Amino acid sequence: MSVYKRNNRWYYYIKIRGARYRGAIPEARVKSQAMEAERKIRDQIFEGKYQTAQSKKASEKTLKEFVEGTYLPWARDAKRSWRNDQSRSKPILAHFGKMRLSEITPFDVERFKIARSKSKIIMGKDEPKERIRSKASVNREIALLSRIFSLAVSKKEVSSNPVKGVRFLKGEVRRKRYLLPEEEERLMAKITGHQLHLRLIVIVALNTGMRLREILKLRKTDVDFGREEILVTQTKTDKDRIIPMNETLRTELFNHISRLELEYLFANPKTGKPMVSVQRTFDTARRKAKIEDFRFHDLRHTAATRMGEAGIDPFTIAAILGHSKIDMTVSYTHATEAAKRRAVAALGEANEKQGHKVGHNPLSVMRLAGAK
Repeated sequence: MSVYKRNNRWYYYIKIRGARYRGAIPEARVKSQAMEAERKIRDQIFEGKYQTAQSKKASEKTLKEFVEGTYLPWARDAKRSWRNDQSRSKPILAHFGKMRLSEITPFDVERFKIARSKSKIIMGKDEPKERIRSKASVNREIALLSRIFSLAVSKKEVSSNPVKGVRFLKGEVRRKRYLLPEEEERLMAKITGHQLHLRLIVIVALNTGMRLREILKLRKTDVDFGREEILVTQTKTDKDRIIPMNETLRTELFNHISRLELEYLFANPKTGKPMVSVQRTFDTARRKAKIEDFRFHDLRHTAATRMGEAGIDPFTIAAILGHSKIDMTVSYTHATEAAKRRAVAALGEANEKQGHKVGHNPLSVMRLAGAK
């Protein structure tokens, strides 16, 4: 029932696509009046004009004012990935910026989702190409908008989060790109001269699966040659973890640290502080090596895939990568063609052992013998 009576007063309760709307109907005296009022409220919701008494008294801040004055400052202090929020907030502000927080409805969010899913991305400067924005990209923006409103609710700027009634786009395809052995050889061959610092960074990424930010924050004291392990701190999840070193990585790091005078393994020589990024240098080397559609973060996917291909269980891989959920690890571990062929070959070997050879069905033979 969408209307009900309590203590001689009528109330409405409406649920549309996961969003809940409730409140009192003070003007109603009988059920028919309450139902008529409820119908009008339902129409307002569908037209995007619905406001509760609480939201009418809410702050008159626009979304732009709240994001720039409250959310982003909070994100800088609370989130290591705040730069992602800053970047993803731009299309959100362009669409909603002038609207007050209290004015935005689930239907406004739906319209934003549809508009973004139909928008195109221009890639490349020399030869620009257009492509449809990925569902994953749109879903990340919707998730950010929800976090913004969650903070607004906690700050009592609005009474509810309009994004809660909006579903993510279905059919999101996770990225499945890893570095092939021949690509790795070409990439390393192009890292020369003033780019040599990138060589060791890539080696660390391929042999540990560490995030770029974690690698750039490494100190001498984080590398223990006695125990042959690396202590990873300042992680995305704020949980330290230990990664063992294989012989390749141990040798490379020992040679590097033995002649290093600064505290950080990968420091800016002018400031002594950790490098902020190597993205531009990496992209230059990638282009010279003629490796298409590859990002530095894909080295992490590569490490996970190679561990999975070697038969390492997902729980161990998750511990090395620092994942709190095993499903995230699965998305990072991709089945290579060679691994799939070995898996199918293993099935054939198992069938051979059990006598189930191709073209030889014991049950069929028994039936034929019975027929004779």
